[in-house]
Amino acid sequence: MAQEIHKVVLCGHYGSTNIGDEAIGLSMVNSIHKSHPEAEIVVLSYDKERTEAFYKKYLPDIKIRSVYLLPLGFRSFSRGVLKGELRHTLNEVKTCDRFVMGGGGLFTDEKLFAVFLWGLHAWVAGRYKKPVYMIGQSIGPLKTRIGKWIVRKVFNNAKCINLRDEESKILLEKLKINKEIIVSCDPVFGLKFDKEIRENKALDEVNKKVEQEGLKGFFVFSIRPWKKNFEKLYTKFIHQVCRISEKYQYLPVFIPFQLIKEDDSAILNKIIDRKSKLQQIDKLKYNESIDEILGLISHAKFTFGVRLHSLLFSMLVSVPFFAFSYSPKIDNILKMLKLENLGTNDLSRKDIEEVINYLLSNSDGISRELKQKTEILKNKWETNFNID
Repeated sequence: MAQEIHKVVLCGHYGSTNIGDEAIGLSMVNSIHKSHPEAEIVVLSYDKERTEAFYKKYLPDIKIRSVYLLPLGFRSFSRGVLKGELRHTLNEVKTCDRFVMGGGGLFTDEKLFAVFLWGLHAWVAGRYKKPVYMIGQSIGPLKTRIGKWIVRKVFNNAKCINLRDEESKILLEKLKINKEIIVSCDPVFGLKFDKEIRENKALDEVNKKVEQEGLKGFFVFSIRPWKKNFEKLYTKFIHQVCRISEKYQYLPVFIPFQLIKEDDSAILNKIIDRKSKLQQIDKLKYNESIDEILGLISHAKFTFGVRLHSLLFSMLVSVPFFAFSYSPKIDNILKMLKLENLGTNDLSRKDIEEVINYLLSNSDGISRELKQKTEILKNKWETNFNID
């Protein structure tokens, strides 16, 4: 007989204003509650108050508590020790029945701190003899010995490994992970989009601006801070956005997907010269309403995205997208979905225009293809989600 599950601790990149990660968490919580409706759910977060408010808004009928992530830095360690937060977090892990690492690109040493942070959480859960479930993960890039060592230790001790792309499985196999490895999909494919949302102020404002300026519609784009030398690259990216706008008479609408730590709007503001033609960009304010963002994207002609979840959101609502690949995780997911023709790492004018022409001339066919693939992935997520 399976052990009765009273408490599940969900750990991930939550509470940091990253809309993609919050969407992952929302899907994870829904799936946990669906499979174990009586289980208490505790979310480890960068900001426990923000996380509790988020779930109170989206899932008011499910009681979800939040505590801080384990500290791995001066500020977080001071808070954890001086304010007693560390004790609360350790107690939640100690008394849980399942410890779930909840999806996304957590285990990479592109930023070495990340692999230490998430490795620490998996290690602590293991020390308390809690079964650790790796759900919806992507792995890598891993370029350092310490990064590979941490991933090897963590995943060899995991109870369940559920990945979101095939390349991550290949990487784990190279690291000699002696466990069954399931390849599913990104957790956001477990989301249910409310198509009947009544109020969408962002969409109303965008449509108003399109009408006032006599344009043919709008497209959505996203960028993200990453490395210092990316500012020059993004300048080229934004100029391409404006060329698309001028040629096709579409309003470019910028959606920021993160506010704190990585501020998408800040990198855009650094680039934009208010006296130039870049004034034509419609810059939306940060908005954590996933339904409103999906509703806005669902009316766009296409999405031109750097942020992975701007592309996956577009796929969820069957809107063609064009990916600028800044990281192997973008390439890996496009490859798994057999959508490589919808991505590039070349910002030349000719290459961009070829892809845009392809998107617009094949819009209906691409939308149907995305809808079919999305349905397959939704079923895959439901079939493979398991924390028993």
